[in-house]
Amino acid sequence: MSIRSISTNTEILTEIGSRLKALRIDASLSQSELADRTGISKRTIGNLENGKDISLSTLIEVMRALGIVQRMDMMIPEQELRPSQEYLYGKARQRVGKRIERKSDWKWGDEE
Repeated sequence: MSIRSISTNTEILTEIGSRLKALRIDASLSQSELADRTGISKRTIGNLENGKDISLSTLIEVMRALGIVQRMDMMIPEQELRPSQEYLYGKARQRVGKRIERKSDWKWGDEE
């Protein structure tokens, strides 16, 4: 099954659970062994694999134990700043309305 934006939350949870179960089996781990590695109960591992709602920190621990935590970067990619954002939030940002006083030896000519 493919996870699509039109899928329901329940369908997505079920698919994630079955994918994690397949990864656990490919790693030759039982639910008990995965529970020992993560410090999460065997029951919670079963709930995850059966598509039950679990906490995000539990998901991260399971992904870490299965060696796939780096895939979180694909799940929620880091946003790149647009040029306008770089200007606003980058080094070029200055406070609006704050006058910067510059000292200079230059004079208009009529100043003494």
